[in-house]
Amino acid sequence: MRGIEATLYYLGSMSERPVFHAVDPSRTNLVLSAHTVRITDARTLPTAPTLESAGLCLAEHRTEVSDFRDRDQVDGRYRRITVYQTWRALSDPPQDVPLAVADGRSVRQADMVTADTVLGEEYAHAQAFEYSMCRYNPEHRWYYFSNLGRDEVIVFKGHDFDLTRPARLFHSAFDDPSVPADAPPRASIEARAFAFFED
Repeated sequence: MRGIEATLYYLGSMSERPVFHAVDPSRTNLVLSAHTVRITDARTLPTAPTLESAGLCLAEHRTEVSDFRDRDQVDGRYRRITVYQTWRALSDPPQDVPLAVADGRSVRQADMVTADTVLGEEYAHAQAFEYSMCRYNPEHRWYYFSNLGRDEVIVFKGHDFDLTRPARLFHSAFDDPSVPADAPPRASIEARAFAFFED
């Protein structure tokens, strides 16, 4: 299995509730802790991760959108993503700052810390929201997919009310030290959607 050593930033020791303030950075109180972790290239695993086994997968998805920066195209055609979170690279491979996703089976409830993000009034849908940050645990298993093509999309769970299934899929971008220094900066797009299941 191919992998690399890279730095990820976890939530450090804090006595107060973590807050990220997008408008007034002086009100951000996050304490971050750098850790060098091994991130396995999931393309080289003997068995690829799946949504059922690990809470993430790489899927083929040909898109009709030619320009993801064109709001009319995105709103008019890209609504049919119905499963969890998706992440697509817009830049050609290799991506210098790819996405790492933690295998949901390796993350424990005790690793999770509830935090707040405060946004400005320019954000129409929400001015603040609650989310989870992650404390370091050497048992975490991290994956990434190298050299993402245009018709590939990473799919992973953001949450699952069925606690028997992998659901705590922490993710983070990281600097890939194996990518040439002159590689163009990574550009990407992500979308989140809710799937409702009937009993």
